[in-house]
Amino acid sequence: MSNDRFASAHEMVREYAELEAKMADPTIHEDQANARKLGRRYAQLGPVVAGFKAWKASEDDLLAAAELADVDPEFAAEIPALEAARDAAAERLEEWRAGDALPTEKQLCLRFGVSMGTLRKAVDDLTLSGVLVRQQGRGTFVARHSEDRYLFSFFHLMPRSGAKEYPDVEYLSYATCVADEFAASQLGVRVGSPLIHITNRLRLAGKISSIDDIFLPGSLFGNLTREMIKQRQTTLYQLYQDKLDVTVIRTSETLRVTKASARHAKLLGLATSSPVLHISRVAYSFKNQPVELRLSYANTEHCEYTPGQFMTDRF
Repeated sequence: MSNDRFASAHEMVREYAELEAKMADPTIHEDQANARKLGRRYAQLGPVVAGFKAWKASEDDLLAAAELADVDPEFAAEIPALEAARDAAAERLEEWRAGDALPTEKQLCLRFGVSMGTLRKAVDDLTLSGVLVRQQGRGTFVARHSEDRYLFSFFHLMPRSGAKEYPDVEYLSYATCVADEFAASQLGVRVGSPLIHITNRLRLAGKISSIDDIFLPGSLFGNLTREMIKQRQTTLYQLYQDKLDVTVIRTSETLRVTKASARHAKLLGLATSSPVLHISRVAYSFKNQPVELRLSYANTEHCEYTPGQFMTDRF
């Protein structure tokens, strides 16, 4: 296999290294808009660079084994497994990622062995479900998460003034825990399975609006670190997508009124047992796989819930 197969990835590796150096400079954060822009590009390149390095390492191992096979039969015996590892890494690298343009309809029909009618119906269904997005005059693309998409598709709280705005998110904590019966049932894991627990405090119009307790399966998010959460310049859903290849395509929510626990009351600036809106949200990826359980506690003195009002334009 020629090393030119992923020639364009070399430029991405170089850009990734330059971005990494820039983001290590503390002065970059003096310009928050520029820091956010660099952070988004860095997160976007991360999975591609990691995939390329995995493929390159497999390719190098295979070439080394091939050179030594003539003098040592043990190396020859390793070649089939090394070829399989290289091909698997290449396949992962060639998967379409967020923001990628799909090939032409004819190319897709040939690749998957389906008729044009079947293909168009599948693309229509994926577009309707938010997996793909059509751009007039440009083509069809794998949908990317963004602040706008999060705000209008997944975030249903708004200040009492009625103005739709992106919340100011304050990171509070990151911890590991195990799934209780409720979390296990919502995330489709076994009781006692490892979870990551993130707590954020959200403000709307400068006022504390809600507390989010977020639970993530360790099997999917084992590489998610505290530093990634604290330093992110994007929404969590975009972070999941760009850094971990976990794409949220839909959510399901249930609501009820409850009394604030001592912990949540303190974080919200309320008296213990004050009434709050409890929102239980499960986020799903492809094939209806649950990937996140989010338990939110909202102070309705400062915000209100608006189901579906801003859902007509998913992107």
